[in-house]
Amino acid sequence: MNVLECVLDFSCHIWSNASHLN
Repeated sequence: MNVLECVLDFSCHIWSNASHLN
């Protein structure tokens, strides 16, 4: 996994959590 892929995965994970809270 490269850095960009890791960042995108992290952002997607955060977005998923935030979306789940709403």
